Amino acid sequence: FLTLPLLWQVKSVPAFDGEEAVRIFNEKQGEFDLVFMDIRMPKMDGLEATRSIRSLEEEGDQHGRIPIVALSGNSEEKDRRDAMTAGMDGYLTKPYNLADLKATINFYLS
Repeated sequence: FLTLPLLWQVKSVPAFDGEEAVRIFNEKQGEFDLVFMDIRMPKMDGLEATRSIRSLEEEGDQHGRIPIVALSGNSEEKDRRDAMTAGMDGYLTKPYNLADLKATINFYLS
């Protein structure tokens, strides 16, 4: 999870598994500008965590839809489609570089 109050002043909130990511999002709705979600996580994968976050947003969130960008070591088109179907907005393949990260942040937050 990233909060960007000013350009490139980043506050990162780590989640160590998908269940924790959903819990953090639910507790702090409206405090994040962008989510980077790993696809493979313990307990609940990133696809299911994203579906859960989208469900929470639909249940009456006044803060709108937060962009969620998948992070994955898989570069196949099926993996990208699965991420988009789950409700993710973008996809970064690992390993990614700083230029890719900056471009992604700028795309979703400018």
